[in-house]
Amino acid sequence: MLVTFIGLFIWVLLPQNRKRFDDAANLPFQDEELDKKSREADRVE
Repeated sequence: MLVTFIGLFIWVLLPQNRKRFDDAANLPFQDEELDKKSREADRVE
């Protein structure tokens, strides 16, 4: 179990995974931006 934990810890900290994790962390905010744009478009019409 300790080996699995250490393996996951190393996998998360590897530099090549950083962009993927950053993109995943920002997914909720991308939905807000799309919603804001669609609301602004509705106001213009």
